[in-house]
Amino acid sequence: MIETTYSYHLAADYRAVIRKRNHLFLALFAALLLIMLAAICVGSYQLTPSAVFQVLLGQESSQANLVIFNIRLPRIIAAVVSGWALGISGLVIQSLLRNPLGSPFTLGISHGAAFGAAFAIVILGAGGSHYGLLQSQQTPLPHPAFHFDISFFAFA
Repeated sequence: MIETTYSYHLAADYRAVIRKRNHLFLALFAALLLIMLAAICVGSYQLTPSAVFQVLLGQESSQANLVIFNIRLPRIIAAVVSGWALGISGLVIQSLLRNPLGSPFTLGISHGAAFGAAFAIVILGAGGSHYGLLQSQQTPLPHPAFHFDISFFAFA
């Protein structure tokens, strides 16, 4: 009898924790939507929320339509996707290390990327410099494909 009551209370406590977590998720999602709406409205070309809703519903085609769909909405979507990707990458690192304080610095990922970028810039002459330490000043680069991308070496 005592065991059944204990498991019932444990299950009820677990459901309460899950309910709180779901409420927090919904509140944060609503806050994200409000911040996105505010980001669409604020800028050098001021828009009211009603004008934004009219444009999003397709009822108004004007300069506001151009500003929202070509400038502000792509920027906001890119920011949300970037934040999501950074959060997932942090989750992966912390899960692999089994350490809630795990970061790219823990494994040396950041320092390795800095070394790769510095190697590409100094040794191979990437990033605007036409000559690296491996190239002589009299000899131009043999082919445009020889230009090394700094991001590639930082990733490698």
